[in-house]
Amino acid sequence: MPLINEPTDKETILVVDDTPDNLIIMSNLLEDKYIVQVANRGEKGLKIARSDSPPDLILLDVMMPEMDGYEVCELLKADLKTADIPIIFLTAKNEVDDEISGFNLGAVDYITKPIQAEVTLARIKRHLAIKKVQDKQRATAEKLRNQLSYLQKISSMGQFTAGVAHEFNNILGVIGGYTEISQMIVEDIGDDNFKGNLGQNLSAVEKGVKKASRLIEKMLVYCNQHDFNEGQKIDIKPTGDVINDVLSRLDEKEYAKTILTISSCSENITIGTMGLNQIMSNLVNNAHYAIKNMENGRVDISLQMTQLDGLHCAACGNEIKGSFTKLRVSDNGCGMDSETLLKVFDPFFTTKPVGEGVGLGLSVVSGLVHQANGHIIVDSKLGEGTIFKLFFPRLNMD
Repeated sequence: MPLINEPTDKETILVVDDTPDNLIIMSNLLEDKYIVQVANRGEKGLKIARSDSPPDLILLDVMMPEMDGYEVCELLKADLKTADIPIIFLTAKNEVDDEISGFNLGAVDYITKPIQAEVTLARIKRHLAIKKVQDKQRATAEKLRNQLSYLQKISSMGQFTAGVAHEFNNILGVIGGYTEISQMIVEDIGDDNFKGNLGQNLSAVEKGVKKASRLIEKMLVYCNQHDFNEGQKIDIKPTGDVINDVLSRLDEKEYAKTILTISSCSENITIGTMGLNQIMSNLVNNAHYAIKNMENGRVDISLQMTQLDGLHCAACGNEIKGSFTKLRVSDNGCGMDSETLLKVFDPFFTTKPVGEGVGLGLSVVSGLVHQANGHIIVDSKLGEGTIFKLFFPRLNMD
């Protein structure tokens, strides 16, 4: 006897009929091939169909008290959650004239009573097969819509960002040039106090210019106007060394809260050193920002080889399938709610206060990862932390 929780590949059929004998007959006919659910009235059938585990197909009696089959069918087809479930009407022979009404409401077929076992099973099998094809087509269409939306957003924002970045860069060039000239003039000033104050001001301007230049660099990476991998060979520097370079720039307190595990992976990520440095810097800085007010905050970084099949990239929606090198960066910090999680890779979206972030870091990460033919998955719960999993294709297979 199988266990109740034993996993099964059987499809589920819901039978809705107000006659107990009919429910018994249909259950006996179907239970060897399918999981069978039964309802003796329309309201109960609706409740089962709208549950978290909806049936794959519904056999629905036409003539029932209180709520007949036509009304049940109409309500099911009007609900997005149940609209795609195929419905086959069960009808007495004297009701066949009403078939057109059922088809107009969205039913896929009729089975007349008394039922013929072989015909019934054949029709059920046929419509379940059609549903599988349609489900696959709907999933593909949704995937393509998501990819198109993503590409349209990236394209339009990329063009805007590139224009702003180039104009901003020209302005910074003027500011930087006059700052250098002013620095030379300061050297000739005789008043030491005035010279010192002016020198400090110019140093502050110079720092601001450098900070703005780094921001422009991120903007240009985002809109693909500048590729960190251009002119470089992949794997110029071992992945572990690049990660350690990033970690070495952390302050002592942040470094103490960071755990790195790469011993299980001997392969390097196939991406240029500067690109990987950008990826790691953004992910690590975000992780430490999430735990900055926590005594027991922790950031874990790991590198390992993995085989995937059937997962989907959070940024582009494409399927992740094959052999990959996985870079994982996680924290136990503030986490994100589901609404924030949907926007996390959007350009210029940030949860940080004004002045602490412009919302390009994760957009840059997404761009660089996808330039390397990689993908991203992100998991997060508010108050529990965040996990970024980056998957880079392995080129040197064993």
